[in-house]
Amino acid sequence: MKHLILGLLMSAVAGSAFADKMADDYFKDVPNPPLNRQENTGLRYSHDFSSDGRMATPPGLGEQGRLMFPLGSNPSIVCAVLQVCDIALQPGEQLNSLNAGDTARWDIQPAVSGKDGVPQMHILVKPFDVGLQTTLFIATDRRTYHLRLKSHRSRFMPAVGFIYPEDQQAALQRARQEAAWKNASNVLPSGQQIDKLDFEYNISGDSPSWKPLRVYNDGTRTFIQMPASMAQGEAPTLLIVRDGEDTLVNYRLDGDRFIVDTIFDKAVLLTGVGRHQSKVVITRKQP
Repeated sequence: MKHLILGLLMSAVAGSAFADKMADDYFKDVPNPPLNRQENTGLRYSHDFSSDGRMATPPGLGEQGRLMFPLGSNPSIVCAVLQVCDIALQPGEQLNSLNAGDTARWDIQPAVSGKDGVPQMHILVKPFDVGLQTTLFIATDRRTYHLRLKSHRSRFMPAVGFIYPEDQQAALQRARQEAAWKNASNVLPSGQQIDKLDFEYNISGDSPSWKPLRVYNDGTRTFIQMPASMAQGEAPTLLIVRDGEDTLVNYRLDGDRFIVDTIFDKAVLLTGVGRHQSKVVITRKQP
């Protein structure tokens, strides 16, 4: 009965420092129970891991100035009277329950926002007095949160969030995919890096079905990429032009490419003879 009366009295004076004084006066003659070694050890570990202990993890700074705490760090949230602290949960996370140690002098309400059709839960916290301390337990469909709340006259954390390992892993995976896509866009099917190749060639002359698609070199060899239609017809003969003379050169066909083990300034590709001849001229652009 005495506990019930105390609770009613404390509720009646909520928002003032009298509630703390009444609790102190009521419990001052009530001794704490003796604690064994295991209990003392557990309390010491709990304090060390709490936001007031030596293992407390400092927050980082997220988008729009939101303080980001590592998930599971049991952070301390500082709020101020006449101000709102916004505690944002993971997008898509559903709130199951909220439980605070002091519900008389703290206003704690859920709210929801959304982006791209994904709802995001927020916990809005407002203290009614200065110098208050309590704990807040949040249960969701994904995890639980253990927070400590403190009230200050003027200083407060307007926006708080959490760093989720799965979000970090997803961001890392996206970065890897983007790097892979960027690398793929810079690589020919042959595996050659485009930014390390020289494509400064002109292709002129006739327009047979086997006319090269492009010509490039890697600083040592020259590559002449041919169309797929060349597989159904006659492959042209490659000659290098040196001092105005057409000269035979060693080359090989690798898939759809002619590979020449040198770099030339001018070459011709030929099929047929006489009026049935087709000729394509490849000229390297001069720097």
